[in-house]
Amino acid sequence: MPKGTPCGCGATVTVPATTHERDRQALPWQSTAWAKVWNRRSRIEGLNGLARYQDVNLNRGYIRCRGRAATGLLTAFALLGMNIRRLYRWHTTRGLDDP
Repeated sequence: MPKGTPCGCGATVTVPATTHERDRQALPWQSTAWAKVWNRRSRIEGLNGLARYQDVNLNRGYIRCRGRAATGLLTAFALLGMNIRRLYRWHTTRGLDDP
C-alpha cells in the first residue's frame, strides 16, 4: 500500500444494535442471568424428554380422544402419573418410606 492510504488494520468494527436484532442475545453470554435462563430451558427440555420417551411415552397416538378439553385432561393425568412415579423412585432410591 502506498503511504497515506487508509487501512483497516487498526480500526475497530462495530455492529449497531439494529442489525440482525432477531439473532442477538438479550443477556450477556455466560453471565449469571444468562445461566439462569439457560438452565431453566435445559430443565424443561429434559422434562419433555422424560414425558415423551422415558417415563410416559406421551407421543402421537398416546391419547385417543377428541376435543381440546378431553385431551388436556388426559395429558394432565398422564403428567400427574409421571410425577408420582418420579417421586416414588426418589424416595425408594434414598431408602425412605413410601409417602
